[in-house]
Parts: sequence; C-alpha cells; structure tokens
Amino acid sequence: MTEWIAYNEIEPIGAFRQDYGFGLICSTMLNMARSVFGAKDKKEITPLDFIPWLDKPEVKKPKQTVEQMKAVLVSIARAAKQPTKKVGRKRRKK
Repeated sequence: MTEWIAYNEIEPIGAFRQDYGFGLICSTMLNMARSVFGAKDKKEITPLDFIPWLDKPEVKKPKQTVEQMKAVLVSIARAAKQPTKKVGRKRRKK
C-alpha cells in the first residue's frame, strides 16, 4: 500500500489528475477566446482556477460605501428612464 502512496506523490492518480486535465482544457480554451475577443490586459487563467475543491487564498473585496451604492442605483434609475433605440439592419440600396 505504501508503494501506491509514494507513486501518487510522484505521478498523481485519481481525482486531482482528472480535475487538472479538465482544468487544462478549459483554461486553454478560455485563454484562447480571451486573446481573440479581448480582455488581453487581465491575468491569465490557470488550470487550478477550475478545481473548486482546491484551497485558494481568499481575496478580500473592499466594501462599498453608502454613497457608492446610491450612485450605482441612481445611474440604473437614469438608464431605465431613457428611451431605448431600435436597432435594426440597414437596407442596401440597389
């Protein structure tokens, strides 16, 4: 039994290896799409981002102030009052 534990330390077998493989595929596809369609300035996605059970350091988000919340709600209310434009295809003249 200890041989398998030692082998698992060198070459992981089981859930982690499978999750890492799927994470590698997903991160490659996502990074390719982001490079084509934009978001080039953001950090690269790694396979470890797709392993939900892996312990990751928590990022503390700054709390919004009351004034910031009010500004967001006011901007949403103003946007809702503006009339929407009809978007359509322009016809070509023949």
